Amino acid sequence: MRIYILGFMGAGKSSYAQRLATHLSYHFIDLDSEIENSEKQSVSEVWQTKGEKYFRKIEQTVLKKTALHPDTVVACGGGTPVFSDNMEFMNRQGITIYLKPGKQLVLNRLKNNRQQRPLISDMNDMEIEKFMDRHLKKRNLYYRKAHFVIDPMQIDVSYIRDFLFK
Repeated sequence: MRIYILGFMGAGKSSYAQRLATHLSYHFIDLDSEIENSEKQSVSEVWQTKGEKYFRKIEQTVLKKTALHPDTVVACGGGTPVFSDNMEFMNRQGITIYLKPGKQLVLNRLKNNRQQRPLISDMNDMEIEKFMDRHLKKRNLYYRKAHFVIDPMQIDVSYIRDFLFK
């Protein structure tokens, strides 16, 4: 079984997916890390040098390769479900889980780590909040197509294991 973890940037997708993979004794794939490995550049550098369109194309290619890996938990980028047919692909290939922590928690994470995030690195706190509200409104249309919606601060990975394998 493949499990795709999705949600907005700062939701904790990578750390939650890694904990879940460890808990299930599954493989772990972080799409951003896979992109960085294939491109020999950081995600930020790919965005800056080649642009979003190129990034989304590479992201989709890397995502499609996850279908070759059984028993894997995949941490997706915040925009992954929104582009091409990525959300439909993930729903066909496995279980999708939308991580939806509280807004204030995500906002604090974004403000504290903006330099690692190319979309918000030059924004002030107010701009980050407006960006988040605007993008969440659009992205929720895709995120809500996930099989499950959870607050990672309320639901531990052991619950997910018990729920999926009962």
